[in-house]
Parts: sequence; C-alpha cells; structure tokens
Amino acid sequence: MLADATDPDFWQRVNHSQVDMVMLAMPKHMQNIYALEQLKASGFKGQVTAIANYPDQQKELEDMGVNSTYNFYLEAGSGFAEHVKQNLFS
Repeated sequence: MLADATDPDFWQRVNHSQVDMVMLAMPKHMQNIYALEQLKASGFKGQVTAIANYPDQQKELEDMGVNSTYNFYLEAGSGFAEHVKQNLFS
C-alpha cells in the first residue's frame, strides 16, 4: 500500500493484523508522534520502534509506549566514525 503515514485515511485502510512491528522513521518528530497516536487508536498491539534526533524526543516516544528508540544523530556520528576508521586505518 502506498500511503502517507500522516494521512488519517491511511490508518483507516491499513490492516495490521499480521504485522508484528512498525518502524516510525519519518524525518520530523511530530510526524512520528502523530503516526504513533494513529497506530494506537487503530488498535495495533505489536512492537513499535522509532527514530528521534534528541534524547528528550526519545523519552517522549518511550513515555508514549514506543518499545525502542534510535537516536539518529548519535548513531550517525558513531557510524561515520566507524566508517572512517575502517577506510582510513585498514
């Protein structure tokens, strides 16, 4: 299904009965919050994971019931450092 997760109609059409996990990875924090609210309102009972840019955003998502968050900026920095280490020092 091609859709926009910030579109309320999407959550009325989606059948998540066979979905175990949803990953919220939209670039704006409020988009992920909105999608999470719609997901919960639609009765989804599976796992939810989401990206965030800052620790306070991670906390907000976790307080709202997200099972796991990923700090995009923190992880991008460590991933870049690992990439540089492998490519320059090997």
